[in-house]
Amino acid sequence: MLSALASSVVVLILAFHFNVVRGWTLTSSSVVKPIALRRGFNVAAGATKTTTSSSSSSSALSMIHTERGRGKRPRPHIVIAGGGFGGLTCQDQLSKLIPSADITIVEPNERFCFLPLLYEYLGDTADLDEIAPTYEFLLSTTASTSSSSKQTRTTRGPASSGRITLEKGYASHINATEKVLTVTTTTNSNSNQEEETTKSLKYDSLVISTGLPPATQQDKSRAKMPPTAYPFATLDDAVRLKRRLGTFTKSNNAPGGSIVLVGGGYIGSELACTLAQIVPSTTKVTILHRDPEGICSEAENYNRETAKARLKKLGVNVELGVTVTNVLSQPLGGKNSDLILYNGIGGDQESIRADLLIWTVAGATHTPRPMLQGDGLPYDDRGRIEVSPTLEVEGINDVYAIGDGASVLTGGDTTTNSKPSRYPGVAQVAMQQANVAANNIQQKLETSSPNEQVLQTFQYQSLGEMLSLGGDDDASISGLNGLFKLNGPLASTARRLVYAARMPKLQQAVRAGAGYVVGKVLRGAVDVLEEISSTRSKK
Repeated sequence: MLSALASSVVVLILAFHFNVVRGWTLTSSSVVKPIALRRGFNVAAGATKTTTSSSSSSSALSMIHTERGRGKRPRPHIVIAGGGFGGLTCQDQLSKLIPSADITIVEPNERFCFLPLLYEYLGDTADLDEIAPTYEFLLSTTASTSSSSKQTRTTRGPASSGRITLEKGYASHINATEKVLTVTTTTNSNSNQEEETTKSLKYDSLVISTGLPPATQQDKSRAKMPPTAYPFATLDDAVRLKRRLGTFTKSNNAPGGSIVLVGGGYIGSELACTLAQIVPSTTKVTILHRDPEGICSEAENYNRETAKARLKKLGVNVELGVTVTNVLSQPLGGKNSDLILYNGIGGDQESIRADLLIWTVAGATHTPRPMLQGDGLPYDDRGRIEVSPTLEVEGINDVYAIGDGASVLTGGDTTTNSKPSRYPGVAQVAMQQANVAANNIQQKLETSSPNEQVLQTFQYQSLGEMLSLGGDDDASISGLNGLFKLNGPLASTARRLVYAARMPKLQQAVRAGAGYVVGKVLRGAVDVLEEISSTRSKK
């Protein structure tokens, strides 16, 4: 009882912290118009009044979305490329700020994926619908009726509301002059060959939220991910790895099984904790990490130290200052096996054999999506699109970029000495940027004079961190600017419930929260029954 009460108190504190900073309102958006946003004020990202360089682009609304009838203003059409945290948050905020706008989300996948809960999916403490609802489910909850075709799904609410359309495919090209986005869809033909079809979407404002671009090979001394390695960055990656773990646990009960993870950042460290509790105790789990200072270098100190202690307790071997130079596929004992060659801190070449190799370096994928093309798109050396502090793409009007794929130019004086910032690749960054972009889009579309537009500049505020350190047993939370610190089972419960509250739509938040609570109760009941059965068998 006390544990449940403590969990509730912790969750309420964290939810209040997360919601207030994020700018959630407790009243109906139809009653309380976001006045603070109209005035350029936002707790999560401060606003500065700026003027735009061109007013013609904001007034040139495309007529393909004009409402029928005389005297009615045209509907603006806003296209969002990417349906992750940033994309869905931006759509939700735009629907509140500009209810009449038609919004199209371009997304190649059937399901949204709550990436921080992929570890629970591997450990069977969260099901697929809890962590990866379909876009059809998420978007159908925003309107009363729905009509669909094979590649396009459209929802519409009241007559005064705009349409929300899901376009299946990926953004492939921007024509900034004509304000047209090309969407490419890949399908399998009857002859089992891939065929590409394209579709043009005219936009008034465009938001690019397609995520981190594929990893580029900048350091020739560093090995590329081999075909035998398992990446862990998407839902498909998690499904594939879970399938492999099912066969791995059955075939590696004998001593000598080895799992090697390349990369000891957030993903590598959290995944290693999860794997150490899934695989047989005879399996050796090793992290090869390039940073000689330690794992999770971007994490807050409390979480980093807690993760180090947890990995040590679980028996995970961590090798620091390691540069993987080559991977050789060498079957051993009738099983597939990889020999990883790497340089240690002293520069000496060493090797380690892996029955299962997992590549957690950011951007690693076997199926990279083509990078978005377009005249004048300013990419930095990491393949991210450079944007101004207002999140508008440098040199292109009415196009914004948010999330992992955006490189925000920042500095004390934004007109001089600007440099790209390195924000952590976490959902809260994308969600805060989504709110800023939505506000600035509204200002440009609905305020005719540039001098009267109050635009926000992005100022990131960390809401704290929550790390999974192995199933329902452990997690680490640091928040409230370091004043709140928690780890252990209580932190694990708080993390799951806070993440449920952070789902992109209310219906999914309820589903995820209820699913966790019911699953927790059922797993507890099973544990009690197993303990009773064990006690009786001993008698």
